[in-house]
Amino acid sequence: MIEKFKSIWKHSWIYIFSQLSLSALGFLLLPLFSFYLSPAEFGTYSIILSVITILTIFLSIWINSSLTVTYFDNIKNKVNLTIHISSLFWFLIIWSIFILIITIWISEWFDLSSKYEINKYILLVLFISITSSINSFYWSLLRSRKKSIEYSVF
Repeated sequence: MIEKFKSIWKHSWIYIFSQLSLSALGFLLLPLFSFYLSPAEFGTYSIILSVITILTIFLSIWINSSLTVTYFDNIKNKVNLTIHISSLFWFLIIWSIFILIITIWISEWFDLSSKYEINKYILLVLFISITSSINSFYWSLLRSRKKSIEYSVF
């Protein structure tokens, strides 16, 4: 029991330190962003980050929670665990490709690229959102495997 508590304590501090480091880095980079970006560019940057965050949530559709739950349910049965992890991963990839196709189709159908200057941002936002979803999947796997140092570095 004490060993379990020590393990939780150790991993918690590693997670807290990594999150605080990332927050501090973002705060320290804010003057640099405001120096190099005009208010209009910073607004565009903020909107793009908001869309990426929302799209990443939409792309992952509870896959990370499913991974965590099934990891502990199947921890003794490695074959089922491997099958489930690979199934979730491939579902994430196929779902991301589907969302990519739908987004491109909608932007062409509504002719958004000619009305607004979003043509150059659509593929960038989608690419970043898809890679963030895959990253989030990997982070959930690392958390489930109690690899807090790899989680913090990656």
